[in-house]
Amino acid sequence: KSKKAQIESPLANPDPFVQRLVTYLQASQYKLLKANKTLAIKQQKEQLVNSVTAAVRRSLNTKQILQVAVQKLGEGIGVCRCVIYRCHEDDAVATVDREFTRPGIESVRGERWQLANNPLFEEAIATTETVSVDNTSEDERLTKVAWKRGTGEFFENSIQNYSISSWLLTPIFYNGKLLGAIELHNCTPEPIGWKADDIALVDAIATQVGVALIQAEAYADLEDLNEQLEALDRTRSNLVAIVGHELRTPLSTIQVCLESLASEPDMSSELSQV
Repeated sequence: KSKKAQIESPLANPDPFVQRLVTYLQASQYKLLKANKTLAIKQQKEQLVNSVTAAVRRSLNTKQILQVAVQKLGEGIGVCRCVIYRCHEDDAVATVDREFTRPGIESVRGERWQLANNPLFEEAIATTETVSVDNTSEDERLTKVAWKRGTGEFFENSIQNYSISSWLLTPIFYNGKLLGAIELHNCTPEPIGWKADDIALVDAIATQVGVALIQAEAYADLEDLNEQLEALDRTRSNLVAIVGHELRTPLSTIQVCLESLASEPDMSSELSQV
C-alpha cells in the first residue's frame, strides 16, 4: 500500500501541467530577478551621473572639476585607471594631469600623451563619439595603423609599461569645441568588452564636464575682465593725481606773481615786466 501511494503521489509522478506550471514560475522568477538587477544597475549609474553633475556644477575651478569627474567615474565604473586631460584638436601632445587608479595600478599622471597621428584620438575627433578597443594586442588601429603613422612605439610602450589590455577614449566637446578627453584603461591580463551602458555613462559625464568647464572658463574670463577694469581705474586715478600735482606747482608760482603785482604798487617797472 505504501509503495502504491508513493507511485501515485503527485510529487513523485507530477502531472505534465504541474511541471509546466513550475517551470513557468521558475522562469518568471528568474526574469523578475534579472529585471530587478538591471533596474538597480541603471539606477546606480543614474545616481553616478547626477552626483558628478552636482559636484562639477558646484565648482568654478577647472582642476577641481576634472578631479571630481575622474574620481567618481573611475569608482563608479570600477575601471583600473581613469584619466582626463585638456587638449585641442591641433595639439600634438597632452599632459595627463588628473587621474584615478585602483590600488596596485601604476600611475600615468604627468606623462605626455601622444595625440598627433593617434588613430584613436583622430577617430574620436572625426566622429565626436567614444572610441573603444576591447583588446589592445589585436586591434589594428594600435598595431598596423599606428606604426604606419609613427605612433606605434607610443602605443606599444603604453600597453606594456602600463598594462593596458582594453582602452576607451571619449572626447569632451562643447558646441563643437574640443575641451579635452577622458580615457578608461583596463589593466587586467584578460581584456574586457566595453559595455554599451558603460560607454553611454562616460558620454553623459563627458557632456556634463564640458558644460562645467565652459562655465568655469567664462567665470575666469569675467574675473580677468574685472581685474583689468580695476587696473584701468587705478591708472586713471593715478593719472589725475599726477596731473593735478604737476599743475599745482606752476600755478602756485603764477598766483604769487599776480598777487605781488596787485599788492605792490611801488614795484619797479622792470620787475613788473619780468
